[in-house]
Amino acid sequence: MTFLSDTAFQHLQDDFKSWGLGMGEEQAEALNGFLQVLERGLQGQLPAKFYLLSLDPGMGKTSACIAFLKSWRRADYQPASSVLIALSTKEELRAFIDEAGLHTSDFGVLTSDAEMNNFGLPRADHHQAKVMFTTQAMIRRRIKDKTFREASEFHYQGQPRALRIWDEDVLPSGWQTVRVDLLNGLAIPLRSHFPDFISKLHAFREVAEAKKPGEVITVPEDLIFPADRYEAALRRIEDENLKTALETLQDMAGTQVRIVASTYSGNELLSVFKELPDDMAPMVVVDASGRVREAYRTWEEYRGNIERLKPASNSYHNVNVHFWRRGAGKDALADEETIKAFAEAIVGAFELDPKGEWLIVTRKDAKEDLEAAIRALAPSLPKERLYWRTWGLHRSTNEFRDVENIVIVGQLRYSPSSYEGLCLASAGLPVTASEYPDPRKLEAGELKHHLFQAVCRASVRKAQAGAAPHCNVFIIDNLSDAELTMEELFPGHNFIRWKEAATLTNERVKAAIDALHAQMPPGTATRVSKSVIRDAAGITRSQDFTELLAHPEMRRFLDWADIEVGYHHFKRDVERFVPIANG
Repeated sequence: MTFLSDTAFQHLQDDFKSWGLGMGEEQAEALNGFLQVLERGLQGQLPAKFYLLSLDPGMGKTSACIAFLKSWRRADYQPASSVLIALSTKEELRAFIDEAGLHTSDFGVLTSDAEMNNFGLPRADHHQAKVMFTTQAMIRRRIKDKTFREASEFHYQGQPRALRIWDEDVLPSGWQTVRVDLLNGLAIPLRSHFPDFISKLHAFREVAEAKKPGEVITVPEDLIFPADRYEAALRRIEDENLKTALETLQDMAGTQVRIVASTYSGNELLSVFKELPDDMAPMVVVDASGRVREAYRTWEEYRGNIERLKPASNSYHNVNVHFWRRGAGKDALADEETIKAFAEAIVGAFELDPKGEWLIVTRKDAKEDLEAAIRALAPSLPKERLYWRTWGLHRSTNEFRDVENIVIVGQLRYSPSSYEGLCLASAGLPVTASEYPDPRKLEAGELKHHLFQAVCRASVRKAQAGAAPHCNVFIIDNLSDAELTMEELFPGHNFIRWKEAATLTNERVKAAIDALHAQMPPGTATRVSKSVIRDAAGITRSQDFTELLAHPEMRRFLDWADIEVGYHHFKRDVERFVPIANG
């Protein structure tokens, strides 16, 4: 009997061959296992858990989903079932629909964009669409304070859809914060028209300011605006920060909040809320950051209803990570001399690939000054070769996949209150919890998550046979354990101290690593004669080869690839690993 997942995997392999791409053994096992889980979900056989697939960019997560849908269509949609697919952005959704090639009568689209909703069945017929495409924001908005069973707009023939696929990161709970002293600013635009509200808000603010961090208070329900007055109030507020403060306060009204010390001054209010109902499970989550994000580990430890599918990661031995340890936060990027120093370093980096394209990721409020400083130093640099992305827009795009040079200036960091909120949300704990995970671990995990996502906008996402292609990565940040962090993110990469005493990648080491990766693909049990690798590296003297094997980059690759160095051979024995169920 041929299973749907088998057919889909065969189609996926054929697609890879037609694209001229290889598929590593570890990658193939992970994708095959993923397709089997999708089939079990379609058949309604998955226990009520969240199933996390962590595959590095370029390893075929989206292609596997599309191959599965196409195989189900070719099987005349047997078994009879239904699918819900939630993506991060409407651009991703459009691309997914185009690639899937489903007939208009077979799918529906539910977004805030009326034109996009016309791609599939009319809204009135969504309950007959075998596949429903939507955005994650739409799901969060429509299921607020409801169960998934009550969210009929996502149902198929009166029942919740059997297979639910969520692309990118997710947590069952969310959090939000607001600075208490920011609430003061609401008085100016609102006092004349809403004096009663401002009077109540002033009384509450005095209570909140008097509390100590860690204490819990209740936001009065009488701070909730009636719907008609709320819209009028928002229209009177021009400052976006104040508008957000009022919106957050409306969500918090009637709930308990935790007092947290503010990054700037005074106190902040922290609330935690359920973002996804329990009956969203079973749901398959596809997230490239799954292997590095601490929030998932906390979820596993405290909640227990998440199961990791067989993962696979790329080798990054073609990736050069140039690291300059220097503060690049908000204050540093507001300093004119610092901006000039960063611009000089970046322009200097351009010399590594003077004819190539470059992507720079930095803070939104620093982009204009940094770009002006770079243009002043390199006025002849064509604008079409320099791209920009700001934090917050550093994920969910393939636009820069052909760019081989990327510069990261600073990182995306939250306020301490937000990391505390992330702790509670990922662990499923209320704001009243006296014991909860260490926020520092969650902070480190989020930094890795965002840095990984940012770098993976560039050419590293075009992996083949488990190996990322050439890419130059330049990072300016004050990470204290940068080399260990980069190795976790980009196993096998070449770490180079930028603007410090730097040792450039040894070309012989690179040749040896390329030969080993070709001769001993990840996950295979095999052995290769040392003479083969020595010849590939162009080495004749045994002493030179011994020195090459001791090179830090070589040792890092051998450790990542799990290759042992014997007397005459390089070898790997995968049988010593514990078998993975269904792997």
